Amino acid sequence: MGKKLKKDDFVFMWPDGRPVRPEYLSHHFIKLANRYGFQGITLHKLRHSYASMLLENGEDLKVIQENLGHSSIDVTADIYAHVVDKLKEKAAMKIEGFSKKKAAN
Repeated sequence: MGKKLKKDDFVFMWPDGRPVRPEYLSHHFIKLANRYGFQGITLHKLRHSYASMLLENGEDLKVIQENLGHSSIDVTADIYAHVVDKLKEKAAMKIEGFSKKKAAN
């Protein structure tokens, strides 16, 4: 509160500085989400949405890995492989479109 966070600080803390237990935070997040009509939304699903949206919009996988705190880029790539596959298909479609334009000229 009013002080700069250090790398080792927790994002969610009680006023006395103790960390909020993850399960407590998750439980209250789900209650709030349900209250506002977002059934089935969890904090963990938000992490997946965050990463998937960034990937789909061209963000570098290494940046996403570091933001999520995964130990290696392989962890991030393996978890979000379905998004990466979609991006490969999209890239292939771009090349196909380019080659069709070239053939028409």
